[in-house]
Amino acid sequence: MLGFTLLLLASVRLIHSAAIAAVKSLPECGQHAATPNATCPLNVCCSQYGFCGTTPEFCGQGCQFACEQPKPHGAESNSQKRVIGYWEAFNSNQPCGMMPIESIPASLLTHLNVAFAYITPDYQMTNMAGVAENIYSDLANVKSRNPRMKIIISVGGYGFNDPGPTQTLFSDMVGNAKSRATFISSILTWLAQKGFDGIDFDWEYPTAQERGGRQGDGANFTQFLKEFREAIHDSGKDYIVTFTAPVSYWYLRGFDLEQMMTYVDWVNVMSYDLHGTWDQQDQSSISGQVLAHTNLTEIDSALNLFWRNNVDPAKVALGLGLYGRTYTLSDPSCYHPGCATTTPGKAGPCTAQDGILSYREIMQVISDTGASPHTDEAARVEYMVYNDNQWVSYDSPRTFKSKIEYANKLGLSGLMLMARYRIPPLIVRLERFYTE
Repeated sequence: MLGFTLLLLASVRLIHSAAIAAVKSLPECGQHAATPNATCPLNVCCSQYGFCGTTPEFCGQGCQFACEQPKPHGAESNSQKRVIGYWEAFNSNQPCGMMPIESIPASLLTHLNVAFAYITPDYQMTNMAGVAENIYSDLANVKSRNPRMKIIISVGGYGFNDPGPTQTLFSDMVGNAKSRATFISSILTWLAQKGFDGIDFDWEYPTAQERGGRQGDGANFTQFLKEFREAIHDSGKDYIVTFTAPVSYWYLRGFDLEQMMTYVDWVNVMSYDLHGTWDQQDQSSISGQVLAHTNLTEIDSALNLFWRNNVDPAKVALGLGLYGRTYTLSDPSCYHPGCATTTPGKAGPCTAQDGILSYREIMQVISDTGASPHTDEAARVEYMVYNDNQWVSYDSPRTFKSKIEYANKLGLSGLMLMARYRIPPLIVRLERFYTE
């Protein structure tokens, strides 16, 4: 799970897609489903016509069951008590704008997730290509700057489930008792040898066939976590165990959320990349529009999927995207969210990828062009037009503060900082929020 990770279908887009599919498909839930009175994944609403979703067309008039919109049941908290930074170990030596190991802001983090480790075909832990073995010993020096910081290895990532030799390995591993036991043994050996404090499972995504998933992945993943937790107990260790989850119903429905949460310390929620140029591939009402990728209104709606499954807010870390998603406007005079676009924004000098800018690049654009950001007050995001027809949405210190206050109000347990390249410039600004 990285800044470059693309959630191919954002939550709102998928709800619109589901509505379109409803016209073309047989009922999937309710009294007219193939299995009468079948319920929906993740306990979402079953509409009057027998289709699953969470928006008013599913949960409103005629809804058959699970029609109430849930509310989190946690008490207000200080979400900054757990500040998790994701560090792209495989990119640490790139020449432009990256974050070398000595620049990791250890004093500002409670946890550091190191990306990534991979699974071999014989179910052993291994380094991702580009992650040098000496990185692990060097991390000991990082921890010396903040001995209380916990270092966690993240396994998988979006690219792990791209088409190729690793695409089905998560599914293969959890689907068999022997392979689960082999991998669990390998993890425990790896953690002990490297001196890490825990592991994060970033499987993108269980049951999603286009991502190498299979039916049964959700139950098998839960069984794996159960067996892993038992093995940790038997080892006498106290390792941290987490997993990373999307916010889209389409992909989240492959997770057995309520049962999985029994065996983990918390879940990292990818509440970013809600929109991007991949929206243009979808035949929904939002394709061809510029939309913010960290819209707080949509994040709030997506988190309802967790509350519907009795997830304790105190075991949820809210993902904050420290980068922007970009578009090229079709008409520069129309620049508000919802205006037309057909192509991604132009690549930045460091990210070198259309459709995305690092926070550092955004600040450079402001400095070079004098562009003025606009604030979408309802969505609590910034957006900006520059170089005539380029459009970017991102979070500023002010809108990040709004999201932190939102997390505190819900009683969430932490913040997960997903950066594109260097973290420090924005974390330094956020530091004052930790102590207010």
